[in-house]
Amino acid sequence: MLNDPVLKLAALRLSYFVLVLLIVMFQTLPFSTSPTYFIGPDLALLITLTWIMHRPDVMAPALIALTLLLVDLVLQRPPGLWSLIVLSTGMFLRMRADGFIEGIFLLEWAMVSSIIATCYLVYHFALLVTFLPTNDISVVLLQALLTVACYPLSSWIFRRLLSRKPISPNDKNTSRVVR
Repeated sequence: MLNDPVLKLAALRLSYFVLVLLIVMFQTLPFSTSPTYFIGPDLALLITLTWIMHRPDVMAPALIALTLLLVDLVLQRPPGLWSLIVLSTGMFLRMRADGFIEGIFLLEWAMVSSIIATCYLVYHFALLVTFLPTNDISVVLLQALLTVACYPLSSWIFRRLLSRKPISPNDKNTSRVVR
């Protein structure tokens, strides 16, 4: 489809950005006037970590920060707090993602699970320390557990789009790409 590595990289980054924003916008639509008590997985976090694990070369820190900052603003969370937590843990995961290229999926899932749990716990305790309203810890842990449980599905859904054909930094066409 796209033969130029720079165009392919830009298309993947744009598709990540649009996909996350569309999912968040869809989540905020009022489908019912009665309150719902369903707690679902954090799909933006799930997609971000899936893309980091499968294509760390695509997931630039600025892209993650900008996307998740917009998600914070749409969901009316404290601007930048969740973005900073996910960006920090995502960059930790990005440095280790190359080791999971040919690895066992259970090890990858365990690593991502620990990252998800860390994100939720740090966010919860940051809200507690700053005296901002937060959910009960059991609700936070349930959402983290649902997000962890959905990771294999997310990994399976994006496996074709994120096939491991890394864009080589040695190509002459990729020298103008800002990482």
